[in-house]
Amino acid sequence: MKPLIAETGYQFAKGPHFNSLNIYLDLRPDSDLSWESVETEIQTALKLGAKLCFELDLGLSSKNARLRDPSWFFSRGIGVSAFEERIYRPYKEQIAAVILYRGTGNFRDAIIKDASLYADFLEWKSDLFGDKEITNHVFWLFSMELFMQYLHRVSACIIDEIPLIALLDLSESLRPSEQAELLSRTFFPYIFPGVKNSCIQFDGFGWGASGKLGIVGGKGEPCFEDKGASLGVVLPDIGKVPYEIFDKTIHSLEAQGISYRVFPESLMTDSWQGLDQILVFSGSVSREGLRMIQGFIAAEGEVVTISE
Repeated sequence: MKPLIAETGYQFAKGPHFNSLNIYLDLRPDSDLSWESVETEIQTALKLGAKLCFELDLGLSSKNARLRDPSWFFSRGIGVSAFEERIYRPYKEQIAAVILYRGTGNFRDAIIKDASLYADFLEWKSDLFGDKEITNHVFWLFSMELFMQYLHRVSACIIDEIPLIALLDLSESLRPSEQAELLSRTFFPYIFPGVKNSCIQFDGFGWGASGKLGIVGGKGEPCFEDKGASLGVVLPDIGKVPYEIFDKTIHSLEAQGISYRVFPESLMTDSWQGLDQILVFSGSVSREGLRMIQGFIAAEGEVVTISE
């Protein structure tokens, strides 16, 4: 059963397609973790016939993330452990999903404020982008790499078969190429993205709209049917994405109503199952990528190279 998660009890009651109800929990560093009303909320949800979804507020605001502060990480780890012991284990069979974050995932302001972190960013940017301009997207990519590593570590004790979701509002970036990089599976090995304002097909949840794996919020419409894709689009490594050509390619596929699957070059062999054809971009494929492509061709797959 795909989680169709209502944000409120009223929304659940009015939306005939919802099957789960979201319950907020304060896990911010200054929280006493008492969660006084949570048991009442759980019982109310169960009486409504709803599955449970818990949103863990870890206090990860874009301006004050403190992603390198050991004391903040420790306090958040205590909060997640308390959730695991007091709620996750007792109600595991009734839990449909757990939301770990809600925001943009862009920690540009926090990075700039932290001298050590900003120095690391400049080194990372130089290694991958050379002397190219520092854009908001470059900050966002670094944020996603750093943040998702943090989120995976702090939630390690509850990584299980129950979906963990990071809700991301991508309205600041409506280019398919940039969203493809931000939603790369290299950032999401065990946590699923839940996306608002997506302009690209991806494996995850819709935030306020339909998604392949489920819905968070919205009007309670059923998930769209995932008919599967026979075409794959290979996402080059960070720093090698030809943004203009990638955008034109995705726009063309969308205009023709063609289903596709985007995956990073590094995970090509794990991602081409069921595909008949893959698209690669001229000049962006590594030597290891070329070897993987030869394996796809040997398995009677077709490779199309896209260039200017």
